[in-house]
Amino acid sequence: MSACRIVITGLGAVSPLGVGVELNWHRLLNNHSGIVSLNETEYTGIPCQIAGRVPMSVDYQNQDGTLDFSKYFTRISDLKSMTLASAFALVAAQEAIEHSQILLAYDDRTRIGVSVGNGIAGLANTCSIFEQMKAKGLYRGMSPFYITQVLPNTSAGYVSVRHKLQGPNLCNSSACTAGVQAIGDGYNMIRLGHADAMVCGATEATVNPITISGFARMRALSTSFNDQPKLASRPF
Repeated sequence: MSACRIVITGLGAVSPLGVGVELNWHRLLNNHSGIVSLNETEYTGIPCQIAGRVPMSVDYQNQDGTLDFSKYFTRISDLKSMTLASAFALVAAQEAIEHSQILLAYDDRTRIGVSVGNGIAGLANTCSIFEQMKAKGLYRGMSPFYITQVLPNTSAGYVSVRHKLQGPNLCNSSACTAGVQAIGDGYNMIRLGHADAMVCGATEATVNPITISGFARMRALSTSFNDQPKLASRPF
């Protein structure tokens, strides 16, 4: 018996170039770079002064491609219970699911799973909680959402809960290859008969002083284009 053909049927994107697959593709073709300067004083002294940030509507009013969470969350307060990476995952997954029309194609949601990878998505929350605990004490400074924020699998969990997907729920934490591995893991779930369809991808949101300082200390970041951030990443 020949193996079934497994294909990608929908895409979703949240990146420093903006929100949406078509917008990202258009901006890439037009040589746009999402790298910007880190102007906050908390980055002072770090050799790298640039990073890729998802453009938020609160920072860039009325610009195409900015992320407006009010379009995706009925209660903005829900964002307090999750990491920014999980919020990015929900936005990208929604676009991919709508693009693929997967929920129209399959009635049995126990046969649709989720595979989402990430690296250190909860680090910013840990840094924030640490500052709160220093100010308020070990217990009073602790958030009731902290544990679920920093568990690596919560992004996959949020996607499955929002869309009522009850198939396999997978998470990997393999750094820069997390997205590719998530797609491979989803492929295997379908190939092995554990699911008929999988929502796959990766998410991250770690532009903060600890992360930038750490990667700069590893000499893994560009330091020669602080005054020209748009030229820092090849091929731009």
